[in-house]
Amino acid sequence: METTTTKKKINPVAIKTKTDVQGTLLALKIGVPTVIKNTQIKACSIRSAIRKLTIKGYSFKQSEEGRIDDVIVTRLK
Repeated sequence: METTTTKKKINPVAIKTKTDVQGTLLALKIGVPTVIKNTQIKACSIRSAIRKLTIKGYSFKQSEEGRIDDVIVTRLK
């Protein structure tokens, strides 16, 4: 009786890290425009976080006009 061993291929997995969008926005200096690349944080996530932080009393200005792969965010308050 012969036993055959089959080797399974182990595929590498890309590990994703979650970015704290609200924490990132709160860490911005007040009045300083900051460029955030879409590869770091998606524009829709930034808009959502700004909406939630506005309810808590913070104020931001976001600009995507003429921008292809980034967003300009300014913390006002």
